[in-house]
Amino acid sequence: MKRLAIITMVYNEFFNLPRWVQYYSGQVDRASDLYILDHGSNDCSTGFLSKEINLARLSRNCGRDDFEVWRLNYVSSLVSHLRVFYKAVMYVDCDEFVAVDPKVSDSLSEYFSGLAQGKMVSTIGF
Repeated sequence: MKRLAIITMVYNEFFNLPRWVQYYSGQVDRASDLYILDHGSNDCSTGFLSKEINLARLSRNCGRDDFEVWRLNYVSSLVSHLRVFYKAVMYVDCDEFVAVDPKVSDSLSEYFSGLAQGKMVSTIGF
């Protein structure tokens, strides 16, 4: 079983996405453990991504009044499906950078691999 998948959803993240990919590529075992949900970007911000990174393009205007509920359900469903293949799945915004205490572990992937199955963890933001 793979150790950690990381998901983000983006819209025109020309500034943040390269930084997100660079940071989180170092936190997972392979670039293919990163999942980017592009919510209709029109600024070519995903054009630099390697083919190894998973990219799903979603319509910007899906005609839904309940888009936020749909989005949360979509991400939740994706996480559930990925849990079949990964020990842990983490969803973060494109401008969020989660770090594990270096006294505890060298990377997020290593940290999550040491947790008991089904253990829920949360972060503290600054």
